[in-house]
Amino acid sequence: MNIRDIARLAGVSVSTVSKVMNKKDDSIRPETRERILQIIKEYNYAPYANVRTPVKGTTLVLGVLMNGDLSRGAGLMGILHESHRQGYGALVYAAATPEEAVKRLHVLSSYNVDGLVLDGVDTQSSAIQEVLTALGVPYVSMGGDRSGDTRFSFDFYQLGKLCCSYLTQEQHSKIVCLTPDDSPQSVAFGEGARKALLAVGAARQEQPCQIMNDQTDLSSLLCNCTAVICMSARVAVAVSAQADRLGLHIPQDLSVVCLDCDAEPGAYTGRISTVQLPYEEMGRYAASSLIARLEARSDSEQAFSLSPTLNHRLSIEPPKAIRDKKIVVVGAINMDVLIGLDTPLQGGESVTARSRAKMPGGKGLNQAVGAAKLGANTFLIGRVGKDYEGSLLYEFLRNQKVNLDGVIVDEQSNTGSAYVQVLKDSEASIIGFDGASDRLCGQDIVDKQRLFDGASYCIVQFVALPDPDLVKNTVEIAHQKHVKVILKPCKVQHISDEILEKVDYFLPNRKEIERLLPGDMSYEEKAQYYLDKGVKHVIITLGHHGCYLRDAEHSLYFPAAKVTSIDTTGAGDAFAATLACYLADGWALTDAIRYATVAAGLSTTRQGVPNALVDQESIEFHLAQGGLPAPQISARP
Repeated sequence: MNIRDIARLAGVSVSTVSKVMNKKDDSIRPETRERILQIIKEYNYAPYANVRTPVKGTTLVLGVLMNGDLSRGAGLMGILHESHRQGYGALVYAAATPEEAVKRLHVLSSYNVDGLVLDGVDTQSSAIQEVLTALGVPYVSMGGDRSGDTRFSFDFYQLGKLCCSYLTQEQHSKIVCLTPDDSPQSVAFGEGARKALLAVGAARQEQPCQIMNDQTDLSSLLCNCTAVICMSARVAVAVSAQADRLGLHIPQDLSVVCLDCDAEPGAYTGRISTVQLPYEEMGRYAASSLIARLEARSDSEQAFSLSPTLNHRLSIEPPKAIRDKKIVVVGAINMDVLIGLDTPLQGGESVTARSRAKMPGGKGLNQAVGAAKLGANTFLIGRVGKDYEGSLLYEFLRNQKVNLDGVIVDEQSNTGSAYVQVLKDSEASIIGFDGASDRLCGQDIVDKQRLFDGASYCIVQFVALPDPDLVKNTVEIAHQKHVKVILKPCKVQHISDEILEKVDYFLPNRKEIERLLPGDMSYEEKAQYYLDKGVKHVIITLGHHGCYLRDAEHSLYFPAAKVTSIDTTGAGDAFAATLACYLADGWALTDAIRYATVAAGLSTTRQGVPNALVDQESIEFHLAQGGLPAPQISARP
C-alpha cells in the first residue's frame, strides 16, 4: 500500500493526499479530507514504509483474520492458545465482507506479522487472492468448508450423512433436512443427508432437503415428518419454536438433530441434540501448522482430523410407531382350572377342594397379557382349538389388546387346559393337558416370522414338545431379525448349545435349574455353566427368595417383594413379561430386574394369573413405598 493506492481509493490526486497527510489542506473540502483520512486509518498507511529498513528475523507475531459474520470463539481460542504455547503473539481482526477483509489484510501486513491464519475468510475471492499474493506472507485458511485449505476444513457432505445417521439408526424414515441458505456448505450438507436417506430407503419425499426462509411452510413440514435435521442453530431455534406452537413435543413427537456450524453459544436450548464441531482443536492445528512452516519444521504439513461429537441424545428417540414396545411371545394358550386345596394330594387319597375357578391361562397367554398391561405392543404366537373355550380365549386376548395375528385356530384339537392345585401356602402345582397348544410347531414360527419385524424382545418357553424345531426356529429367526431372546426352560432336561448361544436372557426357576443341572453346584456355578455355553445373561428366579443374576458384569442376588402371597402360579410369567418391557424401554438390566421382581410378587397377591398381572403404576407405587431392598452381592437364600 502506497500513496498512489490511497489516492486511487479516495478518487483524488496524489498531491491532494499529500496535502492532507502534511496538514496543508486548507483549500480541500472537509468531506474530501475526511474520506482520505478514513482510508488511511482503515489501511493503517504509514508514509515511506516501503523504503524503511525491513525488520530482520521474525516478529514472533501471527495475524488472525476472522469472518465477522461468524462467532467462532472456540476456533479463535485454539489459535491463541497454540500461538502462546509456542511463544508467538497474535493480532486479531474481523471482517464481514471481502472488501473489509482486503483492508484488514493490509493492516496486518503493516505490522510485519510472520504469518496469517484466516478463519472463515473466502480465499476464493479474486480480490483477497490478489492481496495475499502481493503481500507474500505465509498463511493457512480455516475455511470451515472445502473452499479453504482442506487440511483445516470440514466436509459438510459427510456431516450431512452423519447427522442423518443419528436419526436413521433410530428407524426414522420421514425425515426433513433444513439448511439456512444456498451456500456451497449448505448444498453439500443437504446432498449428504439426502444420500444417507436414499441408502436406507427413507428419501420418499420429493424434497427431503430444503432451505428454510420466509416462504417455508414449516408447520406443514413438521406435521408430516417424525424427525428434522437442522444445519444451523438458527434453524433449530425456529423448528423448536414452531414445534411448541403446534403442540409437538421434542423428542416424543419430533426428533431433532442440529449441526453446530455457526457456533453460537446460547442460540438454542440445551434440549436439542447437537453435533459439535471441534473448532478449538482445528484452531490449534492451524496455528501449529503455520508456525511449523515458518520455522521450517517437518510437521508443517500435518492434517487436521475431524472428530465431531454429539453432545447428548435428549432430542432423539425412535418414532412413535417404533418406540411403542413390540414384544413377541411364543407359548401355550390354555383354559386353566384353579383348584384350592389345604394339603397336597397323597396317593389314593380323596379330598374336597375349598375353591374352584376357571380362567384364561397358559404361559404364552400370561406373558402376553402381562406385557400388554405394561403398554407393550404384544404379538402372541400360539394355538387354540376351534371350540367354545378357544373362542372365549380369543375374545379375552382381544380385549387385553394382545395382537392375534400369530394365534392359530386349530380345527383338529381341543383348546389346551391346565389344572392348577393351589395350596394354603400359595404354592401351586400344575397338571397340563396341552391340546391345541401341544401342536404348535417350528413351521408355525416360519409362517409367522414377519411378526418378528421391528420387535425388541421375544419370550419363548422350552418344553418337551413333539416338534423340536419350535424353539430352534424361534431363536434363529429372532437372532436373524436382531430380536433379543428371553428363554424360559419348562419341562425340559437338556438344551442344545446351538440354541443357547443365541439366547440373550436365560430364565429358569430353582426347580428347572435343578432339573437341568442336578448336583451340588451353587447357583453361581450353574449360571456360569450357561454363560460358558454362550448365553448373555442368566437369571434364576427363586420364589420368595427373589432371584439371582449372573453375566459378564454382575453376580447379584435380588430380594423378593414383601407381599402376602395367595397364588404363585404366574409369578414367573409376570417376571418375564415385566423384564422384557422394561428392557425394551431402555432401562438398565438391574433396574429392569427390580421392577420384574415387584411385578412377580404382586402377581401372587390374587387368585389366578391374568387378573393378578399388574400395570406400570402399581409396580412403581410399590417401589416408591420402599417395597424392595437393594440387590446384594453375596446374600444367598
